[in-house]
Amino acid sequence: MGRDLRITAPGQVYHLTSRGNNDEAIFVALQDYRRFLTKLKKYKKELNFKLYAYCLMKNHFHLLVEEGRGMKISHLMQKLNTSYSMYFNKKYGRRGHLFESRFFSSKVDRDEYLLEVSRYIHLNPVRAELLGKPEEYPWSSCRTYLDLDEDELIDKGEVLGLFGGTSERQVKNYKDFLYGQLEAEKRAEELAYLKLVPDLD
Repeated sequence: MGRDLRITAPGQVYHLTSRGNNDEAIFVALQDYRRFLTKLKKYKKELNFKLYAYCLMKNHFHLLVEEGRGMKISHLMQKLNTSYSMYFNKKYGRRGHLFESRFFSSKVDRDEYLLEVSRYIHLNPVRAELLGKPEEYPWSSCRTYLDLDEDELIDKGEVLGLFGGTSERQVKNYKDFLYGQLEAEKRAEELAYLKLVPDLD
């Protein structure tokens, strides 16, 4: 039985994820992260898509992409995963598939959901307990959103613009948006823990 067709549309935004085969690492050294971003920048110019957010984790990556005119998301992922796999396999003397056979893609509606997915992507390292603050992680677009780094790879204006106001206010509101979610999750964990603690009275 054949696979279902991936239905795509110009201008549609997608959350894309690709994971290492058998959950194996796809990034080992700092050079690997840099090489992946270099390839991503190359294909962004070639295929003319918008990149709203990214996060590179040890065994997977997330992209928030808007299709450019005349391109398909499947073309981007094929080019990106194939070229990076060739680099990785040659460098580490390995053979076979680096990534799982099929990438994950989900359509993203604009406005609030666009914000939600960008936040989900940027909070990945914190939820994986790699560090305490999302802007401390060097391999995501979070630092660009918070004006800590400049990165021509990222098209952040449309996402931040959903807050309205000045650019400074947008950055502040986005940071509050990130940390508000972390605080809510922390409180939920604390409440769940308290329910497990026996009443000693």
